[in-house]
Amino acid sequence: MANSFLGGALGSHQCGTRLRCVGFRPGVIIVAMAKQRPAGSGGVDVTQTHVAGGSLTERPNAVSPDGGRLYVCSGDAVRCFSTATGLPVGSPLSGHAADVTAVGFHPGHPGGQVVLTASLDGTVRLWNAQDGSPGAVLTAPGPVESMVIPGGRSAHGRDVIFLSCWQRVNASNTNAKAANSADAPSNETAAGAGGRVHAFSLGKGKSVDKLLKTQSPPRLTCSPNGTFLGTWDKHTVIVWPLTLRETGVSLATKTLRLHHTKPITTMAFDVNDKAVAAGDSTGRILTWHGFAQAVEFGKDLAVNDASKTAENSEIPCTTYHWHAQAVGCLLFSTDGSYLLSGGKESVLVLWQLESGKKSYLPRLGGELIHMARFPGDASKIATAHGDNAVRFISLSSLTVECVARGIRPGVLHARYPSYARDTSDAILSGRITHTQPAPAVSYDPVSKTLALAATGASLQLFCPIRDAHVCDLAVAPRNQVSGDGGVDDPMTPYVSHACFSSDGSFLVTVDRRSERAMPGVGDCTADASNSLANAPEETLRIWTRNVRRGANDSDDLDKSTAQDLGFTCVCVCDAPHVGFVTSVSVRGSLRDGDAMACTTSVSGDAKMWVPGDTGRAGERAGWRCRSAVSHSGYPAPALTAGAFSQDGSLLATGGDTVTVWEPDSCAMLHSFSLPKFQPAGSDHHGKDHDRDGKVSSKSNLVSGLAFIAQTPLLAAVSPEALVVWNLATLGVWRVVKMPCLSIASHPQLARFAVTARAPENKGYLVFRFAGDDAHAVGCSLAPGGAGPPQGLVYPPGSKEGLFVVTRDRRGAAAGGARGAAGG
Repeated sequence: MANSFLGGALGSHQCGTRLRCVGFRPGVIIVAMAKQRPAGSGGVDVTQTHVAGGSLTERPNAVSPDGGRLYVCSGDAVRCFSTATGLPVGSPLSGHAADVTAVGFHPGHPGGQVVLTASLDGTVRLWNAQDGSPGAVLTAPGPVESMVIPGGRSAHGRDVIFLSCWQRVNASNTNAKAANSADAPSNETAAGAGGRVHAFSLGKGKSVDKLLKTQSPPRLTCSPNGTFLGTWDKHTVIVWPLTLRETGVSLATKTLRLHHTKPITTMAFDVNDKAVAAGDSTGRILTWHGFAQAVEFGKDLAVNDASKTAENSEIPCTTYHWHAQAVGCLLFSTDGSYLLSGGKESVLVLWQLESGKKSYLPRLGGELIHMARFPGDASKIATAHGDNAVRFISLSSLTVECVARGIRPGVLHARYPSYARDTSDAILSGRITHTQPAPAVSYDPVSKTLALAATGASLQLFCPIRDAHVCDLAVAPRNQVSGDGGVDDPMTPYVSHACFSSDGSFLVTVDRRSERAMPGVGDCTADASNSLANAPEETLRIWTRNVRRGANDSDDLDKSTAQDLGFTCVCVCDAPHVGFVTSVSVRGSLRDGDAMACTTSVSGDAKMWVPGDTGRAGERAGWRCRSAVSHSGYPAPALTAGAFSQDGSLLATGGDTVTVWEPDSCAMLHSFSLPKFQPAGSDHHGKDHDRDGKVSSKSNLVSGLAFIAQTPLLAAVSPEALVVWNLATLGVWRVVKMPCLSIASHPQLARFAVTARAPENKGYLVFRFAGDDAHAVGCSLAPGGAGPPQGLVYPPGSKEGLFVVTRDRRGAAAGGARGAAGG
């Protein structure tokens, strides 16, 4: 991966953002970000090495013909999992230049020796299933959104697949659009290009028939026998008879259209081609029986809900209704006697088609998105869920036999799509006290895993090295509740803070919940007396751990659980502060007897938490609040950040100023003021003005603090600048004027990283600094594209550089060996 390094904090930065000197005095360097961007990336790390994470369930998956492997689309690669253990198998199939949208098996190799993948990069690729080696690359009619492989015994059936593509557009026109928008799609997926359904010959490498033209590419499905192809468009189910392929007649001439009054969300064919089922947005399931005869005549039929039959036809239609919201997926059992359905309720429903009776498998952990059969086992299916997990279910016993898990999706990302953007905008406008704390991202030094806030107010421990789930910690267990998706649904409970001690002996968490809707940005204030009744409830929990695994199997995490890792909650404190908690930091270890935690709050106080006296009769000792401090002023100004030094001898708290304390005695050692700048739009008194000329209420509050290991330096980030102080001289060491969001430092090495907004709001940058003089060593564009990174993590004891967790829960390495060398 090519890194672009800065020759120091001054000079030209080759990442498309230039730094220029705007002031200098002894010991202080003030640097500003230039507002122009050269064309092109200019050497910046545009894409960082994707090492972990990504979605496993966004696209349909495929089970190998022998039933031993599951292939899933994950970003621009395809990953393979064992259906027996749920663990990753082999290396990902990487080679596509955009997201992979479909995976299946070559119809000419029924044993599954050749894997087919389709992508938004407009190609179909062939892979050797045994060793993962790449094969031929075929150019599709356009960026592929969906692919089905009917198969069949004839030569035609072994060669033709069906693709649902975006219409390919002129590259020059699309590049012009992309130049005008940072969020514009790639040159293969321009918005408004329209969708097409093609019959595609693998032997000829081209489209041999055009079946349908739509506004956007529809999702395709195929009957298990390969005799019918189906899709849906708005309120209509569309079916084609694939037996016409042998006659040379275009399938577009023999199309059955089944109209409905509600939007269709999914469909499925019976294994015996006796019925086709469709689910709609209201939770109803319609099943048409004997449709095959009508397909021969290419009829256009409408469904009358009152009679439950197709008008002017003899196709009977049966309606089933249990789901309260849209039906997510459908699948007929292999013997055709059951219809399986799922949706946002996280319940698998089995409909007995003759009697209409229902069976249920509830509490599956997330909404059902896709279902797939096991080719050689009629009693098993694979279900893909909204919690980014694929569950292998036995239909005979209605039990989950195994689970393949990825990184859980962001807690607030799906429910509140604008959360990341609104929060970053609020922080950079000086309104950090009016935001909601972000879901927690931390690192567990014992299991060497990322700790990520997950649904149900839990923490997921995920190993980025093996790209595998380790275990869940139920911080505040909550049942899965599916609302109607409205703005008035109760707030999603989540863990907002999680901080491990350096040796992993204890963990401090804060979880949030509310029966009301989640307050938006601007609905929270630092005023404790303002709408406290509407504020989410918070609970501080402190956990201790006594690892029970032996030293010889410390790296074997395959069968680890939260209990195996020894988490035990020893302290629960509801409403630890009057206002919401803004930061949690810890020092020391339980074994050394110097353990302490510090929490800061918008109510203006920082509280020190320490272990209590030893419990009687061998009971675990709880924790207590020993003392509290606040910055000078009345009322006490909001505190927005806190951090302990690496040796635990110092504590820094930040708000509109930064104060350094001796944590054991709570003695204030020194207070630092943030440098003041006169931005564009301010008058000669230094006051900001908005677009209407009124004085702005923007405040420059610290959004992150970090002590730099092996140095006497303390760094703080704010909407205006990165400021580094030298604690030995109590003077400013370095100032970099740029709109900063967050900061993270290495626990043992003199390295730290800062997230900042790029000029002209064109994404976010991650700057890396190193050395005892805190010089800049590199910069990269933050991956993800959906907002600033959710977390920056320096794994303790690792020299592999920085680990960036994106909003879409992918992990990327930045800085690696070259970054280390630069430091």
